[in-house]
Amino acid sequence: MSKRKGYSLERRKVTEGYLFVSVWVIGFLAFTLYPLYMSLKISMTTAKISDLLSGEFVGLSHYKRVLTDASFSQVFVDQILKSLMDAPIISIFALIAAVLLNGDIVGKRYFRAVFFAPVIISGLMIRILNSQGAADFSIFQELGSSALLIADFIGEDTFARMGTLLWRSSVEILIFLAGLQSIPRSLYEAAQMDGATPWESFWKITLPTISPIVLLSIIYATIDSFTEPDNQIMGYIRDASIAKMDFSYGAALSWLYFLVILLIILVIFYVGRRVTVNEGTKH
Repeated sequence: MSKRKGYSLERRKVTEGYLFVSVWVIGFLAFTLYPLYMSLKISMTTAKISDLLSGEFVGLSHYKRVLTDASFSQVFVDQILKSLMDAPIISIFALIAAVLLNGDIVGKRYFRAVFFAPVIISGLMIRILNSQGAADFSIFQELGSSALLIADFIGEDTFARMGTLLWRSSVEILIFLAGLQSIPRSLYEAAQMDGATPWESFWKITLPTISPIVLLSIIYATIDSFTEPDNQIMGYIRDASIAKMDFSYGAALSWLYFLVILLIILVIFYVGRRVTVNEGTKH
């Protein structure tokens, strides 16, 4: 009888789990997978606003048009390089900020709230605030004139947008904070007893331990850079799809852009997994 009750309880837990997951599955099928399928279909037809879902099938002609679009190629290369430059800068700043916030500093909770503010503020409000100079940190402009080597190394445009990049580091800071707080204090105490300095502890304990978190942060920052509201490619796709009513071409642009992002993420993940320290192999 007890076995039957135990089995019944286990069965009920499994059923409740499926019920919880089913909400996400239904939402994914209805609002993500089906629209993806329809956009792929539209990219291979002559879709118009009058017959958006029943246009004439033209195969890969729109994709060939994308590959020969000189203006899109220029925007594409510029944005890809810009996004790949932004991601490591955001991750490095987020790691430094998280290490500081994880220590014993005055006003730690206040600073955490400030860094998390961009997450709870809507994207539209952030764009309005940025347009009014919320992320215009004049100190970076002044540094740009006195530290030309730094500006040349990371790019003058990136240097000028440093304030905006700091705004976009909120989620990464939280990710790093969670990783830092999961490191056992006993590791640092043992290292201190062996005479290790805080700098040595960071490189020998902190960074290797949270290396999977670093990889996660870089991937998140890369995806975020590729999909930010001010992204030139996103603007180009919106212009082609909405302003020019060329839905098929806009869908083809979207799918090629998605495939490029997927390829870049896979490369980052592959390289990161080879560099990342696997804690399971250290014991």
